[in-house]
Amino acid sequence: MFTPTGVKVDSEGNVWVVDRGNNRVQKFTRDGEFLATWGAAGDDQGQFGVPTSIAFDSDGNFYVSEVENSRVQIFNSEGEYISDLASASLSNPHGLAFDSNGDLYVADTGNNFIKKFSLAD
Repeated sequence: MFTPTGVKVDSEGNVWVVDRGNNRVQKFTRDGEFLATWGAAGDDQGQFGVPTSIAFDSDGNFYVSEVENSRVQIFNSEGEYISDLASASLSNPHGLAFDSNGDLYVADTGNNFIKKFSLAD
């Protein structure tokens, strides 16, 4: 079942949809033309366990939070896996947002707080 939980528009105007019901992220043009999809159910790299949100850093990388796997995965702009973000310290992360300094904020619902990650080089 298609269950969108997060929708964001990237710097090129493409629409990204987080589909928690199908454990995937999809990319569309602003006119709705399908471009790509990433993910499947699971806990390996590039797989998702109930993805909930997506955010983009200033380099075009995208970050996806997952409730069941309690992690945030990072992908480059082509959708290639880069790494996980502090998966051992998160519990049921939902919302993601970057500030103007490039810091990432994660709504960590399992721990009842917002966690800030300073990702600057």
